[in-house]
Formats: sequence, C-alpha cells, structure tokens
Amino acid sequence: MGGYLDLLTKELIYEFTHEPKARISSLGANAKRLLECKNIPPEVQEIAQFLKKYDDFLYNLGKHDFNVPQGRRHRFTGLNVEKMHSREIVERVLM
Repeated sequence: MGGYLDLLTKELIYEFTHEPKARISSLGANAKRLLECKNIPPEVQEIAQFLKKYDDFLYNLGKHDFNVPQGRRHRFTGLNVEKMHSREIVERVLM
C-alpha cells in the first residue's frame, strides 16, 4: 500500500507544484513540499497532513541509520525495539 500511496503522492505534488523533483522525491519529502504550498484547497491540505503522519509513522530509524553503537553487534537490542515501538506507535497514532 505504501508504494501505491507514494506513486499517487508524487503525481499529486507534481500537479500542484509542477516541480519535476516531485516524481523522484520520497513520500515524506513530497508531503512536506505539499504542506508548504500556499494555494492549495483545504481538502488537499488535509491529505498532505495525513501523508506526513503516515510517513512519520512508517519511518524507521533502523532503515536509514546503519551505524552500530560501539560495543554492540546490532543497531537495536530487543528491549530498544520493544520500548521504541510501543512508545512511538502510541505517540505517532495519537498526534
């Protein structure tokens, strides 16, 4: 589903900004770009806010940060993941 939303978002951003970068930018960057547009209808603004929340919810530091802390074999411990997901999921969904 994320890939489909990403594709639709790229075209939506391009429609409102006519910026070629929209077709190669990430979902998060495009949602941010759409939120920064001044002359968009309120319903599109609402879609942009949803897309930003969706991207924030799905963004996972482990997918983008490949540095392993000194003295550890893995980026996260099981306890880190459990704490991070339970706290962040609640915070992100309720925001």
